[in-house]
Amino acid sequence: MLDDAPAEGIEPIDKWQNPEYGGKPSEYYLVNLGRQTPTSWEFKLPRRPQGKGQPPADGMKFTAEVLDTWNMTVTSVPGTFTLVKQTDYFHADKDGRSIPLPGKPYLAIRIKRVREGPQNTPNDKDGNE
Repeated sequence: MLDDAPAEGIEPIDKWQNPEYGGKPSEYYLVNLGRQTPTSWEFKLPRRPQGKGQPPADGMKFTAEVLDTWNMTVTSVPGTFTLVKQTDYFHADKDGRSIPLPGKPYLAIRIKRVREGPQNTPNDKDGNE
């Protein structure tokens, strides 16, 4: 489950205000819901602590997956989430979407930034790869 985590590891995003968020600000988040049993989770990302990584910004796009840490399963959430500033502290999905959850404990949500534009396009100016 952690194979695609940032190479530098998963550190708290803001251990004082929102200790359930770890990862790398604006790139990768792991939200640990612990023993809570929610049936949905509002998609929202906290601003970064001062001087720590890139801050979330309007228009950034993310995908999400629900991790069942007890049963060791990963469930992709359909679609992408596009950020818009919600408060001085949080950016949320521009459409106000939430992620449905099964109401079980020991879940986590993995959130990864979607990079726009060509990723690995071959150099084929002369027709060759």
